[in-house]
Amino acid sequence: MEKSMRLLFCTHAIDNGGSGRSLFVLARQLSHRHDIQVLSMLPPDPAKAARGNYADLGIPVHVFPHPSLKLVYAGCAAPPEATAQGLPSAPDLPQTLPAWAEAVCFNGFPCTSLIPFFPEQRKVLIAREVVLEESPELDATGEFLRQHLHAAAAIGPVEARQLARWGIPHRIVYNSPMKPPRFHPLPPAPPVRFGFFSELRPQKGHDILLNACLEAATVLRAHRAEVHFYGVDATRTDHPLVGQILAFLERTGLEDIVRLHGWTDNVEQAMLSMHCMVKPDGAGHPWTRDIIEALSLGRPVIATGTEEGFIRHGENGLLLPPGNEYALAAALARMAENPTVLELAGRKAAATAAALFHPIRNAAGIESLLTGQDRGHA
Repeated sequence: MEKSMRLLFCTHAIDNGGSGRSLFVLARQLSHRHDIQVLSMLPPDPAKAARGNYADLGIPVHVFPHPSLKLVYAGCAAPPEATAQGLPSAPDLPQTLPAWAEAVCFNGFPCTSLIPFFPEQRKVLIAREVVLEESPELDATGEFLRQHLHAAAAIGPVEARQLARWGIPHRIVYNSPMKPPRFHPLPPAPPVRFGFFSELRPQKGHDILLNACLEAATVLRAHRAEVHFYGVDATRTDHPLVGQILAFLERTGLEDIVRLHGWTDNVEQAMLSMHCMVKPDGAGHPWTRDIIEALSLGRPVIATGTEEGFIRHGENGLLLPPGNEYALAAALARMAENPTVLELAGRKAAATAAALFHPIRNAAGIESLLTGQDRGHA
């Protein structure tokens, strides 16, 4: 079957947390109708499955090291490669990709530094980050993007408000799970299992969750509850955060409650073994990919923040003040003591996800921006 368009997806890294996974979900949906290639600014991690997953779809992945725009993002660290002053300069990109691509999709703000290499193509941004007001050259960045982007997709209302401020035509298109959302029965309880999925970064709230586990330890033990940290490889003792976590567990004796797991490429299977997800990050962003995937499997979420777009407090999860370990401890204890509440909240979580996160419908929203059928609104 002849495919409609030649689409190039640019990204900071194909295997970088939720952003990388979201891009793969989108590419998988669109690869049936369009010819797709991917350009990554960082080389793939050989220990992760991302590059092989793209190869299975017949999607080539190219690596082009390049500095990012000089921005600071809420809730996530700056990209690790050097950032240039002002707009970037680097060796020319091989001309095969600009000559081949009809439309270019930039998967997040960091890779928009590649925009000058594609002067003729239709250019669409997926706004996956919230840019902080104290970012260097914030106004210049907004002007640069307004001049060169044809449209943007915001992954939520907060990102949309920033695009509106810059005058960039956009629409909200939520991230999606790999499969259409539906409720999956919870595992038998006890034990009640809480899951925390995160990269190893200080702002993700590992310390807050550990302190909450200590505060709620008596109740958690009484109900044989477990808190599973995914993304914490206990063998990486050279990593400062891993060392701090191991020292905390040894000092407090919480090894019977806190369980550590390394990175998993099979997030769905891991989440299905849980009863409830925890999102304790200090920024209070209750709309990230791990939340989307949890709700889509019928798992309630305890998260920090006030934005009720995904989590409706007291219905499909709980929203707590960021950085408050005592509130988080009370929430863990409440869920551990009432496992029947978890199933009701899980069914409501799946209903929320079905209304917001269908992968076919949401991929079509970004597709319409790339093809120019939907030009967004300013």
